[in-house]
Amino acid sequence: MIHLLMTGFLTVLTQVGGIIYLISIVLFRKFSLLKKTLAGILLYLICVFLIVPFFAKFGNREPLPLTGKIAPYTVFTCLQNRHYVSTKTKTTLESVSKKFSLQYPESRIFYLDANFPFFDGFPLFPHLSHSDGKKLDLAFYYKNDNVPVNKSASFIGYGFYEGPIGKEINYAAICRRKGFWQYGFIGKLIPMRNQELYSVDETRTRRLIQLLNNASGTDKIFLEPHLQTRWKLHALRKIRFHGCHAVRHDDHIHWQIH
Repeated sequence: MIHLLMTGFLTVLTQVGGIIYLISIVLFRKFSLLKKTLAGILLYLICVFLIVPFFAKFGNREPLPLTGKIAPYTVFTCLQNRHYVSTKTKTTLESVSKKFSLQYPESRIFYLDANFPFFDGFPLFPHLSHSDGKKLDLAFYYKNDNVPVNKSASFIGYGFYEGPIGKEINYAAICRRKGFWQYGFIGKLIPMRNQELYSVDETRTRRLIQLLNNASGTDKIFLEPHLQTRWKLHALRKIRFHGCHAVRHDDHIHWQIH
């Protein structure tokens, strides 16, 4: 039973982890518990960084870069195989990155969740649509004590909301009243670090959204309506409200291509 539960859990978490777990049980069955664990971890890392990328390309999926101008917000995204996109998505993002770097050479584009390496339609929990290589979440930019930085109060990039102020429409409250409990649940789960020191860097974040909107092939961008209003982005026709059935998008950018 424990092996079945572990296989299911690792499959949901990483897509290929369940299969690797079963293979390690067979290969290392005579090892001690410590050696089994270490050998299993090593096998997993070899698969994740060498074998999986090779086979993913046959399904038109490529891993996003681990370093450089495009990088993961946290390495755990890559360890869980959640950083795969179609070739077109990757090429388009690289083009956006080049334009962004001309204006902000010290900044990088940090990605959050993308897609798994294999099979269209395979769910990427807890997302509703990250299953075809064409969807990608990108981190907001922040300031720490009014100095531009590349991190935020959230260690995973999600959950540090830039909520509505004044008379701005509060969809978090509206959706909660309608019974959509999940709309802001991530912010309740993720511990924040020194959040009082951080604030959204509107200038950089706004510019990235503009470049994504204007990129060839862009289909939709999800962003909370109050930020679209505050940042004066109504002229960007690709920005949409994602609906109460999803989760809040005032902590990250959801971008998808055709």
